[in-house]
Amino acid sequence: MTETASLDGHPAGEARLPVVTGGTRGIGEGIARVLAASGWRVVAGGIDENEIAAFSPDPAIETMALDVTDDADLAVAPVPALHLEG
Repeated sequence: MTETASLDGHPAGEARLPVVTGGTRGIGEGIARVLAASGWRVVAGGIDENEIAAFSPDPAIETMALDVTDDADLAVAPVPALHLEG
């Protein structure tokens, strides 16, 4: 049986960290906030420091500058899930 995550809680027996690209504004921000309100610790990526500075803080959301179209940003991202090849 495969366990799946829901907005109501964490998957049983697994540690997962949602990374929401574009998570500091618009739809991405909404997704990050819903996940945080549901008990998840979330990483919200913003395109630059100005966008991140405009983001209203939430203790369950960690922000980081992250441009997913920039290989240099992905190479130094502290989130292992972002270090995917292909």
